[in-house]
Amino acid sequence: MKLLQKSCSGATTSDVVEKQLGDLSDRTNLVTITAGANDLDLVAVLTVCADPGQAEACGAKLLKTEAVLTTELPGRLAKLLTSVKAAAPKARIAITGYPVPFEDVAECAGLPKSLRDNGVRAVTGLNRVLSVAAASTGVTFVDVAERFAGHGLCSTSPWLVGIEGIQNRTVLHPNRDGQVDGYLPTLKAAIGRVESAWSAVPASPPARFSRPAPPPVPFASAPDQASPVQGDEPK
Repeated sequence: MKLLQKSCSGATTSDVVEKQLGDLSDRTNLVTITAGANDLDLVAVLTVCADPGQAEACGAKLLKTEAVLTTELPGRLAKLLTSVKAAAPKARIAITGYPVPFEDVAECAGLPKSLRDNGVRAVTGLNRVLSVAAASTGVTFVDVAERFAGHGLCSTSPWLVGIEGIQNRTVLHPNRDGQVDGYLPTLKAAIGRVESAWSAVPASPPARFSRPAPPPVPFASAPDQASPVQGDEPK
């Protein structure tokens, strides 16, 4: 059994459908996906909304992000999951959710409370859309929010990359602890022993796309990497 790692920073649901399904086949045993946040362009939202001088631009981006989430993303996810099922008809397929990115604290350096509150709402909404899409297509939804509780940004032991990752667009991606102690055990609990079901297709170098983006940031109340084998980062 071999793992085919196609995880790619910045891939949207369309990137996965158009560029990452070619290696799947009826010999594929397991497909794991993390996708959806990049469709909402959440790194750009975080970058703009973290700047107090761009309040108007932030509001516009938040409204656009919310519109995509509610009107476009459900259809995109349905297309993604049905395409994966068609390409790997015998595989167990799991799509993972996203951690709630911010802990509920009064103060957090560099992250205004309004942005953090909107971020929590955004992730909750995104995870809801992912769960519905998984259920409607017969795919396993892996909810990681509970596992990451207490380890969001602003906690004493964050499992996510903080605002230092804005420049290289890794902000809000799970760090090593998030991968090992967050995503992996949750995935195993949902689908069983991961190692026993790795894809049997030949391994190949990971594909690369141009723009990264992690879990969500905020929505106005008024805002790593998707892959047919792995998502935002290796799980």
